[in-house]
Amino acid sequence: MFARDTIRTIVTRVRSDLESALGQYPIPATTEERIAKLLGGLAHGAYGHLQWQVAQILLDRCEDDIAVRWARILGLTPRAGSKATGEAEFSAPSNATIPAGTIAKVGAVEFVVVSSSSTGGTCTAVLEAADTGAAGNLDAAEAIRLRSPVAGVDSEGVLATGGTASGTEPESVDQLRDRLLYRYAHPPRGGADGDFVSWALEVPGVLRAWEYVERTSSRTVDLLFVDEDESDPLAVTIPDGSRVATVQAYLDARAPSTMTIDVIAPTAQPVSFEVAGLTPDTAAVRTAIVAELRRLVRDGVEPGGDLALSRIGAAISEAAGETDHDLLDPSSDVSSTSADHLLTYDTTDWA
Repeated sequence: MFARDTIRTIVTRVRSDLESALGQYPIPATTEERIAKLLGGLAHGAYGHLQWQVAQILLDRCEDDIAVRWARILGLTPRAGSKATGEAEFSAPSNATIPAGTIAKVGAVEFVVVSSSSTGGTCTAVLEAADTGAAGNLDAAEAIRLRSPVAGVDSEGVLATGGTASGTEPESVDQLRDRLLYRYAHPPRGGADGDFVSWALEVPGVLRAWEYVERTSSRTVDLLFVDEDESDPLAVTIPDGSRVATVQAYLDARAPSTMTIDVIAPTAQPVSFEVAGLTPDTAAVRTAIVAELRRLVRDGVEPGGDLALSRIGAAISEAAGETDHDLLDPSSDVSSTSADHLLTYDTTDWA
């Protein structure tokens, strides 16, 4: 385990290095000594920052804002608090009502009148606490007072039966951290979003997979996938019936019994490109452009998805050695013709 040296230890080590470099034992207590102390202080600060960085990758030790960021990466967000709600009763001899938005207070706790109604000389106001938190949970019969008078309604009232309840505090960072640690220790594997893709990728040979929950009917998941091409790392293989059956059996053995899983092979929709005005127009640059386009189509689209013209141009510009080009085809964004069609690379022509 990394142990941070004290500044005294670092200064002593730097002083020894200077003595060896200068051939003076000991070094004079002048410039060289000051350099030793300066470098020792800088190193001590750098080691301290490294020590802090190490803590940030450990979920049980990282600072609060880093823990929140880790949680958001995993799709966890701090639970928001809730506002207490309830009712209050005010005397209203003429059956007047209290306008929505009126402020009422119980001690230091403020409530907002959501609505009100009057019958038999009593105005019943539906309340919501102005702020989230448990401070708004109060007992019945507590005195409540309107902050501003309302014609025909007594300013003093009481909380109705049941008081006010359901106010909760926002989730603390420590509580969120506990959920985050539990998520790591118990990753969802019961058919939650993303599980079907994770399961499909466990099947040897599967390169990419996409899941679509209830796309066609209730409690169904459509799972589309493509296989690796062992002879060409930039290509994909559209699975045949045997491969579909293999992945189907694998998912059926793991998916919840209440879900119906349909494993589908996407239909390839080839895309061709035509590039003109290439500068410099060399075999190496052409090869680099083809590789970037194939990588874009392999990694950048999903079934039923689109390929933006701007992304095509950017991929060509990323090719090593390329300084200029004109893209003749396609001339606009490329769209899949159906939800199960997957854009695939076809050819690149040069003009």
